[in-house]
Amino acid sequence: MKIPRVAIIGGGAAGFYAAAHLRAMMPDVKIHILEKTGKVMGKVLASGGGRCNVTHDQRKAKKLAEHYPRGGEFLLSAFQRHGPGEVWRWFSQHGAELKTESDGRVFPVSDKSTTIAECLRKAALRGDSELRLHSRVSVVSPLGNGCTICINGQDEWFDAVLVTTGGGRTLDDYKLLMDLGIEVVQPVPSLFTFNAVNPAKELMGIAIPQAEIRIMAGANVMHSDGPMLFTHWGVSGPAVLKLSAWGARLLAEANYNFQAEIDLLPRIDAKSLGKLFREHMESKGKTQLSSAPTGLDLPKRLWDYLLARCGINPTLKWAEASKKQLQTLTDSIKGLAFACKGKTTYKEEFVTAGGVNLSAINLDTMASRQHPRLFFAGEVMDIDGVTGGFNF
Repeated sequence: MKIPRVAIIGGGAAGFYAAAHLRAMMPDVKIHILEKTGKVMGKVLASGGGRCNVTHDQRKAKKLAEHYPRGGEFLLSAFQRHGPGEVWRWFSQHGAELKTESDGRVFPVSDKSTTIAECLRKAALRGDSELRLHSRVSVVSPLGNGCTICINGQDEWFDAVLVTTGGGRTLDDYKLLMDLGIEVVQPVPSLFTFNAVNPAKELMGIAIPQAEIRIMAGANVMHSDGPMLFTHWGVSGPAVLKLSAWGARLLAEANYNFQAEIDLLPRIDAKSLGKLFREHMESKGKTQLSSAPTGLDLPKRLWDYLLARCGINPTLKWAEASKKQLQTLTDSIKGLAFACKGKTTYKEEFVTAGGVNLSAINLDTMASRQHPRLFFAGEVMDIDGVTGGFNF
């Protein structure tokens, strides 16, 4: 009996996870993982700051799909078949115990990304499986019952081919597929931080546990909330990253020139904040404005920055502050405005909005509708999630 040969193009998480499952389903299959570089699973090792954010502990498929700016509806039925619960179970069965943190993110108990990488490698490279480094694929020629692949200038035959090359930065990165007539959506970056035109470097390192950030690009307005961090180039943190994902195409069209506003205290509205200031004037009128009202929960450095930005002398007594000064201070807290120009990739991670058009893929098999022996998995498709374990 002829032993089937399967080529997996791309040595990332999707390729190794697929190889491991294929090996379990078809013990006799000959699997070739083809990686054009000399190393594999780079994103796995970088994910979660080197701890590897494996998945998110959201077990409801519909809720899980809501975390995908592109591809959520497409993934819904897939998640019902194989979601975070199945991922957790698989890693546990293969010796990589996982844990859930308070925000729902799932990491290996070891807090080491190498635990996940080694688990995937061991499970994928069992039996008649082969990892072929420095193997560049230049041409894929689908035929009725398989595909011929040109690897480093030599043609090889495979019964099926799985493409797991990840997200590309330009359309040129998808030439292999576009040459086959497969439609590719223009790739643009997702999950990036915002560069301020005039960054407040004195705020660098200040974290806001819960903020709301709004961006305005032309007539388009978007907002997000969550933790936020001031950096030496602008702003970062989950609230910013979520906005960069949902607004990936909008911001690309604006050439990353847009206006942003931060509500530093979303838990309290402007009217209530004004009332708090007036009450503080009455009870602590002899104290200086350099001392913020109790319970305001703003870092001292940030409070000092706001006073300076509003042109308020910090030695001014609360009782001497004018109505206009307090209104300006309120407006700054509820809408700290700054102009943005440009972006910065988040840590070592790069996520792409774009890739193989989902309409070109059969969801039941993940195969190309044009070429039934050609399959896709991972970020090569036009699917991307927000930060928190959704992309892995």
